Amino acid sequence: MGKIKYKGWFRDPIRSTLTQVSKSLGIRWLCLAVLVPVPWSQRLWALPFMTVPALGPKTSTKLQKRHRTLIDWAMLMADKVRRWQPDAELRAHPGFETQRQWSDKAIERTTHCLSGLFSLVVLMAKVLHPASLPVRQTCWYVKGEATFIDALAAVRGDLWRHLNCSTSSQNPNVLLIPRKALFSLLHVACYST
Repeated sequence: MGKIKYKGWFRDPIRSTLTQVSKSLGIRWLCLAVLVPVPWSQRLWALPFMTVPALGPKTSTKLQKRHRTLIDWAMLMADKVRRWQPDAELRAHPGFETQRQWSDKAIERTTHCLSGLFSLVVLMAKVLHPASLPVRQTCWYVKGEATFIDALAAVRGDLWRHLNCSTSSQNPNVLLIPRKALFSLLHVACYST
């Protein structure tokens, strides 16, 4: 597997403090998202619809590309969206990471699909649960609102519950399990990552 051409060193906003700057090796993505209300949360959820890799200066030079800052990219993306939706309010939020071991082609193909899939899952959860979304609680952590994993579990659960699970009792390799056990396993699978 070859080197990833977009990779560079960037300030890590999570690990950095006011007195110490921490850097991380990877790809920095700039993402435009539409803010939508969902009935199970008091805050708006951001659904990404456009992403671009924001290269560092050294990476841009190495690839013989004109270097654009995050603000340059945000303005270019905003101009494109304004052509689609002249009255849209735009905000940019960097902070999307990709796997470091992926190839350039895999990153170029999948990053946009992942952000689109995120949006699709949230919209499907909103259709499936228009009033409230089941929120998984644990004894050590109480969540006040639903998170993306709750939305994903709700969509998975709905899709999997409607699978045709009828089996032939003639097949010796099939073990019938009680419905309650099946739904317990399904619940665990819905929340797996």
